[in-house]
Amino acid sequence: MDRTYEEEIATLGATWRAWQRWRGEAGPGAVTGLGGPAAFVASGGSLAVAHLAAAVYERRYRQPAAVLTPVEFALSPVEFGTVVVISDSMSHPDARLAADHAAAGRACAVVLSNRPAEELRDRLGDRLAIVSAPRPGRDGWIATNSVLSLSLGALTLLGADEGAPDPDEVVARWVVGGLLRADADLTRPRLLCLHTPGLRNVAVDLETRAMEAGLGVVTISDLRNLGHGRHVGLYRNAGSTSVLVLAERRWAPLVEGTVDSLPPGVEATVWQAGCDDVWAPVELLVPSAAFLASRAAEAGVDPGNPEVWPGGKALFRTRVADVVPDVLGERG
Repeated sequence: MDRTYEEEIATLGATWRAWQRWRGEAGPGAVTGLGGPAAFVASGGSLAVAHLAAAVYERRYRQPAAVLTPVEFALSPVEFGTVVVISDSMSHPDARLAADHAAAGRACAVVLSNRPAEELRDRLGDRLAIVSAPRPGRDGWIATNSVLSLSLGALTLLGADEGAPDPDEVVARWVVGGLLRADADLTRPRLLCLHTPGLRNVAVDLETRAMEAGLGVVTISDLRNLGHGRHVGLYRNAGSTSVLVLAERRWAPLVEGTVDSLPPGVEATVWQAGCDDVWAPVELLVPSAAFLASRAAEAGVDPGNPEVWPGGKALFRTRVADVVPDVLGERG
């Protein structure tokens, strides 16, 4: 049996503290050559990490950054200057596909993983820089501590990790008894998650958790996109929809105006980090994880150890290069 989801939530603070020690003692080492248009490549839960890293990269390097799945990256004709492949273990065929394509190109190529570099080096060769962010223990089915660890590791890789808040304070702010704080929770099965521009990674994380666990249907949208037609659908389904707004402090007037404009009958709440906006994309990963814990407790299930149907296992293990080799040969 994998680690239970309850254990995952209980380990969030330890994962953050492990990153603090790693950052202070060794960190990722010297990764030189970052720059130019970038691709952050990931699948599943790690896509949230890719969105965070891409946003930080654009702010720091003032260069465009794309978030791509491994297949999208393998087919992309773009000549990237930087490629970062993000995967907890680098054991999945999709992650290996992305790493192989990154190694074959001319970009500064980096693998961000939770596995020790010496363990990955034999598999990946010398062409790729390897950054191994620490994670205590092993994730269950739903990537949780790996998402937090890799998000923090991405900030260190990109030189954007100064001024981190205290992890114990962050966890205590959102988690009570292993569940999401009651006044931050939502109860309806249909959830519209709106986010301000810097918090798309949290929205992606929340959607991934709910959909992978089968504990709700989540639609995500930029906060302003609600005003471009989606408000009609929300009005039609107001009685069965919860609205969650992921909010950075500097967007407070627009957030307040949007919430005040929601149709009657909508259940709504706002998650705003206790820390500053720079660290909000990491802090709000904590309530995102705890949200699923609350949904799971209500349903009486453990997302860390779900029942997986045989077809799902086959889908997960599929090697794209074996199924459609001619398609992957169309690159550029």
